[in-house]
Amino acid sequence: MIQGKYHTVIDEYAYPRQALEDLYYSELEKCVVQYGQKMRWGPEKRQAWTPGINAVDPTVAGKEYLTDWPLLKEIWDKFDILDFHPNDMDMLVYDQEYEFPPHVDFKQNAVIMLPILPVDGAMPITYYHIPGIELEKYTKFRDLDKDKYREYVYEYSMEYPTLSNGWVIHGVDKLPPEQTRVFLRIKILKEKYTDVVTKLEKGAFIND
Repeated sequence: MIQGKYHTVIDEYAYPRQALEDLYYSELEKCVVQYGQKMRWGPEKRQAWTPGINAVDPTVAGKEYLTDWPLLKEIWDKFDILDFHPNDMDMLVYDQEYEFPPHVDFKQNAVIMLPILPVDGAMPITYYHIPGIELEKYTKFRDLDKDKYREYVYEYSMEYPTLSNGWVIHGVDKLPPEQTRVFLRIKILKEKYTDVVTKLEKGAFIND
């Protein structure tokens, strides 16, 4: 593994990016819906119909989970995650010029991101740090002074999955007008980021 402060490149496993791209264009692209629709959220959900963020909905193709496609089941099987459910894997599709404002993922401890498109590398993730802040008490960082609190920027590997700590402030700047961003995301809900790093150090996270 290649470890950063808030992210870890899982270089023990080279994921099949090209095969994922082929599957996306041949079968999955036609299953893309707005993210709130995929999650079956009603209008009472604040972010239910946020424009710009979409996801592959397997039910459009008559399937229940992404893991009903053999390639995605193969990837799902590679990770030893506590209480891992097929619903914890999704494929996100971000519209051109979409921006992910600085935020903290309070409901997911960590994520594993596998970039699929664009082929030449997606807009990087930026991690921020505000000294002395208690993150449990703050959920909105849309007006954050990015230049002042930027800690570092990470360019995603297009060869290996990236584990990212959800419990730090992070965001993605506005995508270029020509860039549609497609990522396979694996949510880690029952283990902390540090727990997964420890498993990686012990060689107990990637299944043969």
